[in-house]
Amino acid sequence: MSYIIVDVESDGPIPAEFSMVCFGAVLFDDRLETSFYGKTRPISDRFVPEALAVSGFSHEQHLGFDDSKSVMESFALWLEQHAKGRAVFVSDNVAFDWQFINYYFHRFLGRNPFGFSGRRIGDLYAGLLKDASTATEWKKYRVTKHTHNPVDDDRGNAEAGGTSGISASLCFQRERASILTVCHAREAGGATDADILDQLLGDRDTSGYLGWIDDVVAQRSLMFWSVNRCRAITWNPHQRG
Repeated sequence: MSYIIVDVESDGPIPAEFSMVCFGAVLFDDRLETSFYGKTRPISDRFVPEALAVSGFSHEQHLGFDDSKSVMESFALWLEQHAKGRAVFVSDNVAFDWQFINYYFHRFLGRNPFGFSGRRIGDLYAGLLKDASTATEWKKYRVTKHTHNPVDDDRGNAEAGGTSGISASLCFQRERASILTVCHAREAGGATDADILDQLLGDRDTSGYLGWIDDVVAQRSLMFWSVNRCRAITWNPHQRG
């Protein structure tokens, strides 16, 4: 499966009554360079000026955007080309972003390639911390500025998703063997974090990892393979050399 970070800008609070203005999607991988950007003309005469202003576009500009059906067809094709297996919808605010993408897909294509569910980044992070009150703290790890350009916002959310340890949740099965390796080294004793990272990452740049690990452990934020026996460590793929 592939994780797709999605962000939507709209001219009102709900689809059908109001319209999507633009949206972006970024494939969650090591590079964060595979993206889609769509601008859709209004499907309703109603709009909330304050909501539209967030997008940075005027109503007159919005009226000149692309036909929604063609945009959603292009987005579905992009997903088909770039997602390996099932495409999983991931968002900062899945309750908001999902409703527009889901509605537009079903209205104009009769189906939603994402299926019937999505993932909220804050919930993944809070789950790792085992503290629901921390659901917004992951945003401090964004690198790309949050501009309300959907692709910029997607990229920043994906960066934060990796750095804050969300990648540990998304990629747990893929990294399970590495986690086991860390645990075995811990149980054997004598191996430092730097030694373990050198073993796992090979010749990749490990700068920045140790501070992240210390932060993770201090907050009790990652998985424990066996309680009080060893520390499970995974890494952010976007910090690789």
